[in-house]
This record gives sequence, structure tokens and C-alpha cells, in this order.
Amino acid sequence: MPNILSRFIGTLVIGFTSICTLVIILGTNSEMTPISLAHSPAAPNAPGQCFTTTWTFLTQTVTSTRFRIHFTLDGVNFPTHALQTLTQATLLSADLETAYDAYVSYGFEAPDLNSDGFIETYIYGSGAWGRAAPSWDCIVISPGRVRTSAGNIRLGTPHHELFHRVQFEYDAGETSWMGEGTAKMMEDQVFADTDTDPNSAFLNEVGNYLANPDLAKLDKDDNIIGGGLLQASYKAALFWKYLSEQYGDSPT
Repeated sequence: MPNILSRFIGTLVIGFTSICTLVIILGTNSEMTPISLAHSPAAPNAPGQCFTTTWTFLTQTVTSTRFRIHFTLDGVNFPTHALQTLTQATLLSADLETAYDAYVSYGFEAPDLNSDGFIETYIYGSGAWGRAAPSWDCIVISPGRVRTSAGNIRLGTPHHELFHRVQFEYDAGETSWMGEGTAKMMEDQVFADTDTDPNSAFLNEVGNYLANPDLAKLDKDDNIIGGGLLQASYKAALFWKYLSEQYGDSPT
């Protein structure tokens, strides 16, 4: 197992003094095909960029210490992409700052900032809840995954995508059960109020796992034809949650 991946796993299970057991669990099967940790396809522009000319309508910005939020409030002309209020962008930047500080406090490498000192964050209705890619200098969040007021529950997508940025500090080519599984776990790690989200993607994936704990894939005659933890993707979140709770020293 590459040392950089071992460091990532060791940090993930905060306080775990030996990762030998994890090495055995994860294995080093060279036949596994690495896939991107991100939700997204190849970067839409030059490496290190995310913004494209089709996004020029995102004319408004809110800036915090490490995040620059790009968005539009023009719901008439851009209903798929618009936030409802300026407050949403302000809340999002504050939530991302909290998640950033939490990840660093857990011992993870800090996500890279661009040359301006920011992680550019675009509010764009791309069809996915969020997007991130190793070659981008940004994250993309769907407007529907930004909470509408301070009294509303925080949604998991922003800090899920930010955790992908943490992962890219270690290894951008790991399989989905680790990349998406740990990012999904982190949706439940930073903010307790996400537990009350009736549409919680974390709780949904936990439910999917508990409904099929063997994670078996069946044919039409109910014969097992594949599956297992290494094919679990987002559903592996509960496995990573279990490890962090059993071997970590940080409250969850």
C-alpha cells in the first residue's frame, strides 16, 4: 500500500496507532482498477481551472477567509442555477470554513488554495448535487444543496465535496468505495444537525447498506453474482464510520 494512502487512512481513523489491520482489510490487489474520487468527468477547461465561459452569468460573489462563492440571484433567467437570497451564499461560506477547520483539526492535510488564497466555489445546477475533480481548483454545489436560512439544517453536499479536496492531497486515483465512502461518512461528521435532514444522503446510504448488508448483487434468479464492500461506493460510509468510532478519539 502506498505510504501516502496509509497516511490518509491513519488520519481517517483518528488516534488509531497501527494501520496494519487496515492494510489487511483493504488489501493491495493490483487488479483493482482505480477510478476518480470525484463525481465529475474530466475537467471542462485547462488543468487547474473549473470556470467556463458558459458560467459567466455567475456574477455575484461572497468571500470568506478561504472560500469565494460565485452565484447568481437571477431566478428569472437562470432558474436552474440561482440561489434564492444572498444569505444563502454567506451561510455556505461560513459552513465551508467550519468544515475546513474541522478537517484540519482531525489531522488531515489542508486542502490546497489557489493563487488568490481561495477555494473557488460555484453554485451551478449541473444535474449533480456537487462536483469536484483533482484537476480543478474549485468545487461545484447545486443551488438546491445550499441551506436557505440560519435556522435550517445544514446539508451534507458542501462538506462532502470539500472532503474530496482533502482526499486529493493524498491520492486522487483511489477506488470509489474509499473516495465516495469516506466523503459520504464526513457528511455526518462535522455538523450534528445533518442528522435531522429528511433527505440526508448519508442516512439514505446507511439504509441501503442495512437493507443489504452483504452488498450482494443478484441476478434475476437471486443468485449472487458480485458485490461486496469493494463495490459499495457511497454505501461504504457506514464501514468507515464504524472504523472511526471504534478506533478514533474524536467525538462523532
